Amino acid sequence: MKVNKGALDNLDAAERKRVEKLLGELDESLEENPLYKVRGDNPQQVDFWSAQTRIVAAFAGNRFGKTTGLLIRTIVECLDPEWIPDWMLQFKRWYPGVNTDYPGTKTRLVCPSFQVLETVLLPELRLWCPPKSLKGGSFNRAYNKQLGVLQFSNGSWIEFKTYVQDPSMFAGSSLRLVGYDEPPPWEIRRECKVRFVS
Repeated sequence: MKVNKGALDNLDAAERKRVEKLLGELDESLEENPLYKVRGDNPQQVDFWSAQTRIVAAFAGNRFGKTTGLLIRTIVECLDPEWIPDWMLQFKRWYPGVNTDYPGTKTRLVCPSFQVLETVLLPELRLWCPPKSLKGGSFNRAYNKQLGVLQFSNGSWIEFKTYVQDPSMFAGSSLRLVGYDEPPPWEIRRECKVRFVS
């Protein structure tokens, strides 16, 4: 945790040591669960996360946070409730043993190309996924590049597809959530649509 230069200068030695210890503990907590860094001060993102309609879309310009909002929404669905900050629990729709065929929530993220997947989506997911919530306790162990799947320790997973793949590659999975990083080709959207379980 970064603090303003000189912010601790007026503290006596004992108080400064106590504050530095608390800041160190906060750093450890944020590293263990990056979702505690998510801020709720973007009303459009909060509206996106809160939407209860079957189809949710965000139309906005560059640097708005559409991709980050989509990834955080997907992560929240894949996690068990104890990983989710209290203020974000309202955005979670599916819970183990209540309204899912657990183990886990099955999701899919679709983006325009493998390059976008490797240079945008996966690095951003690394930033926001709590490492210990992932299968094997780390992103590297949980992500199977050959299968294009990120697995969580609770059985949830995120499957990755791209618009350059043939629509036949989108068959087979029963899904709770499909997220598109950009508007998809019609044939791909059709294939994904029939994968939803109610």
